[in-house]
Order: sequence, then structure tokens, then C-alpha cells
Amino acid sequence: MNDSLSEFAVIIDIIEAMFEALPMAILQIINNKEGWYYNYIALASFVTSALSIFFSSMTLISLLNDSTAEIFYRFIEFTGKN
Repeated sequence: MNDSLSEFAVIIDIIEAMFEALPMAILQIINNKEGWYYNYIALASFVTSALSIFFSSMTLISLLNDSTAEIFYRFIEFTGKN
């Protein structure tokens, strides 16, 4: 049971990380439409955010395809019921 709960916590952390990195990447695209070539710090920041989103989503997909992700789905169903 503890292994399942630790994987549940990892899933929640990954979802949180994705929702933190995605708005940052969107804001970086909006603010730096023309200045990518002159501002290498902004480009590096965007690449870091994009890589974070990519690796987080790949990890989340692999965890949700695992058999222990059933606890996560049951929790979502349980919290959705009133």
C-alpha cells in the first residue's frame, strides 16, 4: 500500500510541475515573439520549460499506464462524487 501511495504522490507532483511549466512557456512565447535571437537567456529559459513539460508528460504517461495507477483513478472517482 505504501508503494501505491508514493506513486500517487509522484503523479500529483508531476501534474503540478506540468501546470507550473506550461503557463511559463506560454508567457515566454508571447513576450519574446521577435527577440529570440538576441536574448539567449530567454531562449534558454523557454527550452528548459519545454523540456520540463516534455519529460513530465512522458513520466506521467508511463505512470498512468502502470497497473498501480488504478488507485489514482479510484481517488479521482471518489472525490468527484458528492
